[in-house]
Amino acid sequence: MRSGLKDYICEYEDRLNTKIMNKEFDVPLVDYIVDVWKSLEVLPQINFDHYEYSEVESEININKLMFKRDKKKKKKDRYEVKNVLDDRVGKLTVYLNVSMLEKDNSTGEITHQIYPFKKEMLIPLEDENGYYTLKGKKFYLIWQMVEKSTYTSQSSVTTKSLMPVATKRVAKTIKDCAGNVYTLPTYNVFVIHKETPIILFYMSRGLSRALDFLNLYDVIIPIDTLPDDFMDDEEFMYFPLNNKGTCFIKVMKDMFDEFVYVRAIVASLYDQCMTGKSGKSPTTITLNKLEDGKVWMKKMNSQGSYDRSTSIMQYFDRMLDETTKKILKLPACQKYDIYGLLRWMQEEFNELRLKDNCDLSNKRIRCNEYIASLLTKEFSKRLARIISMGDKATVDNIRELFKFSGDILIQKMHSSGVLRFNDSVNDLDMFVKFKYTSKGPHSIGANNSNNIGIEIPSAYTPNCGELSLGSNY
Repeated sequence: MRSGLKDYICEYEDRLNTKIMNKEFDVPLVDYIVDVWKSLEVLPQINFDHYEYSEVESEININKLMFKRDKKKKKKDRYEVKNVLDDRVGKLTVYLNVSMLEKDNSTGEITHQIYPFKKEMLIPLEDENGYYTLKGKKFYLIWQMVEKSTYTSQSSVTTKSLMPVATKRVAKTIKDCAGNVYTLPTYNVFVIHKETPIILFYMSRGLSRALDFLNLYDVIIPIDTLPDDFMDDEEFMYFPLNNKGTCFIKVMKDMFDEFVYVRAIVASLYDQCMTGKSGKSPTTITLNKLEDGKVWMKKMNSQGSYDRSTSIMQYFDRMLDETTKKILKLPACQKYDIYGLLRWMQEEFNELRLKDNCDLSNKRIRCNEYIASLLTKEFSKRLARIISMGDKATVDNIRELFKFSGDILIQKMHSSGVLRFNDSVNDLDMFVKFKYTSKGPHSIGANNSNNIGIEIPSAYTPNCGELSLGSNY
């Protein structure tokens, strides 16, 4: 009987999804890490040049890349050599150029300086069986199940990216030139923990460019005078943009009636033009001011500071990272940058709100991607400090961005709890490779599980399950 086992054919063998078991479709971890480094280009001073990657142990001096601290021992007693076999790692070397405008205090001359930066970091290596060797022990990663694109929360839709892109709907009441009153939606986005009307980011380029980008150039048209027969116009509706009767928009009536998206943009324009900040009287809007991006940028903050708004814009521009662009199943024009993504979220807001957070058809699984997201989160905190400085940031401030240990990724993996210790007592570890979790980086309630809606935990209990052996994920 034993001699015949090798010839036994199981009728269910062809249903085993070996691609999931072996992570065949997962992109290598180093590719995700490189994308994280490229996301630093959101700072205008930083330019990603190139990178080198090596898995040859003889080329990696692991002692120079690991931060060692042992205060209990005297310096002469601390170990100076680390056994490379304790950690199976590769070395990623990233080359960046930092461009700065610097002023000579003695002559007042402003010169353009380029500072080259080189940073090395360790990337954990996965062996042929899917295990990582770290600190002399074998660990493995399980799948994480997250949203394919967006998830819904109270009155908002969120896309997880470099930072969460949360779009919230707010009702506003507006009045047209004929005296008709409408209650229409407007959309805000959370930037630096504050709600900001999305329309302001588009208007920072002027109204004409904003309407062109929003595909509404011929639908919403600014005018300076009302036609005498506007009450009888069957093609257009008319809305005021100031209280002096010198600036209006006319809107195609059939498009206004049919599409919520059109009504939302009209309401957003009306609200920003007809209301002031913090109870103050609104600025009198003219056709020229509609095209002046600075007017709208100043409305992004309560102080009305243009410099402060510039920092907000820089933060806003970096909210969508390269990894998110790759995983979103959208046309390239809808995910080219954060502006295109928010346009899509406004257009499809009602449909996205109907998505069930617990429906597996709205989920996807990932592995190496959520390890890279740990580094993304660390970079986000460091970048936020530099962006808040604006033009005052110096090359020394940017140099602080790169002051971290070369084993930072391994440290984050240990502290985040994503690693699982290999405690198998036999060689039947196939089922381990089909495990997944709904917890971890970028998951709902990742920072505080108390923020999860009451219906979510019941659907995700337990928080670790197994993918179907015949799954086609």
